[in-house]
Amino acid sequence: MRKLLPVAATFLIASFASSVIADDNYQGHRAGIGYSWTELSEISGGINRYSADYGDGIKIEYGYDFNRIVGLNVSYAQNNDNWSFGKLDASNFQIDSDIGYAFLLNGFDIKPYGAIGLSRINEKFTYNSGASDSSSETSLALGTGVRMGFDFGLYADLRANIVFTEHVDTEQYSFTVGYRF
Repeated sequence: MRKLLPVAATFLIASFASSVIADDNYQGHRAGIGYSWTELSEISGGINRYSADYGDGIKIEYGYDFNRIVGLNVSYAQNNDNWSFGKLDASNFQIDSDIGYAFLLNGFDIKPYGAIGLSRINEKFTYNSGASDSSSETSLALGTGVRMGFDFGLYADLRANIVFTEHVDTEQYSFTVGYRF
């Protein structure tokens, strides 16, 4: 993981440098709220892939678009789930850069993008017996999505992320709606 951090940092810095070559007045802040759902996936023996529902919940996000190509995103998602043997409370704080291109259409724009950044996952599992386990990890996160914005400020964002944790990969999907100002 420590070897990936310099690579991710270099990529983020290079993506911000590209803002110099993209013109127009697409700059601005945006804030939104939405729904997220999470799954854990693990590859066992290199052949089989197992996945498990890891809860759903609310997501809040802040973003800044430097231009039509590069944006910066900060998000927080809280996911909870009840299982037959206990309760899960998990959160995900993420900062990343999205890189794509916003196609300007008549009255709205569509931006398909890829994203790279860092994600901090905190989780607490409380067993029915009252015992509990908790863990936290910061890892590389990759994502893809599409954001649609209207000229009057409203936007909607559909996104899929994968966070590469030590033992299992965390897949998080979200749909948010917000306002660009």
